[in-house]
Amino acid sequence: MTRIVKAIVVLLLSIPLAVAFTLFTFPLWRWCEVSTGIESVGHSGPATWCYSLMYVLLAVIGILSWTLTDINKKSSL
Repeated sequence: MTRIVKAIVVLLLSIPLAVAFTLFTFPLWRWCEVSTGIESVGHSGPATWCYSLMYVLLAVIGILSWTLTDINKKSSL
């Protein structure tokens, strides 16, 4: 049960972090739009897919780091 709770915590913490990272990397999204032509910045900020991409990246990094930490703790016992 604690694994599910930890995973939910990681996923929930990823939401505000994804918003913050997306806004902090606004110049990156603007550069991405100019260089690739993919719509990534609108009149109200970064596109939805930018937020989604950052959320998925942060969630995967969070779950992987939590999993690797658990594996290291178990192997050191």
